[in-house]
Amino acid sequence: MALTIMAVSALAARLAEPVGVKQLLLVGLSALTAAAVLLSRAAADGTYTRDVLPGMLLFSVGLGVSYTATTIGGTAGVPDEDQGVAGGLLDTSNQVGGAVGLAILAAIAATQGESTGADGAEGLVDGMRAAFLAGLGFAVFGIVTAAVLIREADCTRELRRRRAVEGPGLDTAVAGCLARLGGQVLDRPSTGATSAEPHPAHARR
Repeated sequence: MALTIMAVSALAARLAEPVGVKQLLLVGLSALTAAAVLLSRAAADGTYTRDVLPGMLLFSVGLGVSYTATTIGGTAGVPDEDQGVAGGLLDTSNQVGGAVGLAILAAIAATQGESTGADGAEGLVDGMRAAFLAGLGFAVFGIVTAAVLIREADCTRELRRRRAVEGPGLDTAVAGCLARLGGQVLDRPSTGATSAEPHPAHARR
């Protein structure tokens, strides 16, 4: 997942301007929606290659595209003097949202697994299926929110502002940010050591 996220993020950074940040975000969220559907269909007697790998790869693609577009769209339209604050809020939202979202989905998985009365793998799969369907709701909500709130004109101006400030290093900065996300996905113990690295939105501050 981490390798896929990093590769996709680098590609998404290059496509942000010609394709459009809003369109990229909608594509990424749609990929997350499709991944949740695929993973929710996994069976207790299924195989990793058939039931898990396709959904996880699609999930990685959705994360890479969505996170890259969010780092741009989240600070679009914000005055230069407020870019540091906006970038900090974006980072905080990502951290808090991930923690709260995981807690909600874990609680759903545990509750559903117990309520079905199934034991072993069946109970685990039932709980995970409910959690992925709940995650599907999060992704759909994100699609609606992005379609309503993101303005492409603001995103275009933000891309030009970043390119003027950061030059050709923009793609590298976004890819580095996604590398950190990949580390979080893998839940590596060393992830915390990178928490002090600057966010692309406020690296110059």
